[in-house]
Amino acid sequence: HHPDKAGQFLVRSDSRDDGKLWKEIAEDVHKAADRLFKMIGEAYAVLSDPTKRSEYDLQEELRKTLIKKEELRKAQESNGSSASRRPYDFYSSPFESSDNKQYWQEYRKTDGNSQSRW
Repeated sequence: HHPDKAGQFLVRSDSRDDGKLWKEIAEDVHKAADRLFKMIGEAYAVLSDPTKRSEYDLQEELRKTLIKKEELRKAQESNGSSASRRPYDFYSSPFESSDNKQYWQEYRKTDGNSQSRW
């Protein structure tokens, strides 16, 4: 058993059953060509009509947004950002802005004493 058509051709050529193989290949090609022709016709019908085109563009933007949202959710899950956090990790003090954190980090560096004063 060969999963590809070339392998099937080699096996069948030994048994002289070439006609049946070529018929199967032709049927596959015709099915694919028919499907592609229909897809191109549908795309042309949508893209050539301004109303349908704008609807398509809106749907495409929504689809892209949903995909990005799902990718972000999966990335957060794989990083353990939602599952491993403690409830108080979500609290954010007004004094914990990035500017204040940077200030205190710089202060500790320039102070020369890396130990806590408290």
